[in-house]
Amino acid sequence: MNETPTAVELTEIPQRRSCLLPILAILVGIPLPALVLTVALYQVIYADRIYLGVEVLGLDLGGLTRYQAKLFLEQQITYYREEKVTFRYGDRTWQVSPQELGASLDAEATVDLAYRIGREGDLKENLRRQWEVLLEGEAVWPVTDFDPSAAAAYLNRLAQEIDLPPRDAELIINGPEVQVTPSQVGRQLDVEGPLELIRRHTASLSTGPIDLVVREVPPRLPDVSEAKAQVEVMIRSPLTLTFGDRSWVLDRAAIADMILLREETDEAGQIHLVPTLDEAKVRAFVEPLAPEIYQPPRNARLDFDPETGKLTPIVMSQEKRTLDVEETVRRIMALVMTPLRTIPLAVKIEKPAVDVADMDRMGIVELVSKGTTRFKGSPPGRVKNIQIAASKFHGVVIPPGGIFSFNEHLGKVSA
Repeated sequence: MNETPTAVELTEIPQRRSCLLPILAILVGIPLPALVLTVALYQVIYADRIYLGVEVLGLDLGGLTRYQAKLFLEQQITYYREEKVTFRYGDRTWQVSPQELGASLDAEATVDLAYRIGREGDLKENLRRQWEVLLEGEAVWPVTDFDPSAAAAYLNRLAQEIDLPPRDAELIINGPEVQVTPSQVGRQLDVEGPLELIRRHTASLSTGPIDLVVREVPPRLPDVSEAKAQVEVMIRSPLTLTFGDRSWVLDRAAIADMILLREETDEAGQIHLVPTLDEAKVRAFVEPLAPEIYQPPRNARLDFDPETGKLTPIVMSQEKRTLDVEETVRRIMALVMTPLRTIPLAVKIEKPAVDVADMDRMGIVELVSKGTTRFKGSPPGRVKNIQIAASKFHGVVIPPGGIFSFNEHLGKVSA
């Protein structure tokens, strides 16, 4: 049955080693039978006690039962609850007890180590070890329990004070003004790395400082100066779209409103900010120009003079003009990044089937046939209608391979 020592007994324990010299003097002078009896008596007395000469951190455990030694160590070893471990980062320090870091004395395991001294070999070896310990002493280092989750929890609390999130560089476009917010390198406390160091630190009962490991955390987007320079080129002056003698202006504020900032990753894994124009917004600007540009085709009408053999235009031809919206959008998006500030509209031109410019190549050199109809006696209204209808066919030229449509040229007829 384990015995619980009183306070008086515990305070007297360290004095036991002072009795060794008189005992040794007596043992040297006694006869062999008495010596054997003395050794046997020593084994009986210390059968459930730690042998004389065993100590922990200078604390003599000789003669104590395991239970007594456990209580004694728990009372005397105060490092875990009273000492402070100092963490250091730069000029800042934090102090915490080893106990709060999850470190504690395993008194029972420590006592087991002390108790096994002089008991782990055969009889001869055990007697030799007991005699050796009695003469020279034996120090046992205390066994420490360590809960890494408690240390990690404390470091995580420190991280809330130390950690700083990285900040990406930012490009701000406010109308024609471009501003940059610089990036900031973050920092992050290494929580997992120091756990083994803390375990060794507390196991050695150290009170020295522990330098915290704080890693730099780079921003995703460290620099936008190149993108800023590109944006400044894009909005440095208005864009002028032209066709013929007409022009349309895309001012700096409108260009700025169209700019999109897109992230791209290079082969090295570095992120860059790339400015471009919002294609939908550019198209929304270009599409309303299409009706202004559109011109339907019109064939020329010609009058032939049989006497001179010459053709005279009575209705000038007209080319078809259609704004190529997609090509114009592509031009704007490409050329806005260059010093060029005047961009011609992409307009599709189609020649009419009968072009005044081709009169001399038409081969009309003579009158092939002529027909005349008289409407004598017809009512004036009918004569008027016939005159109007005939005028709509005057000068019509049918190109080679073309099909003449009476209804197309006559148009709508009212009753």
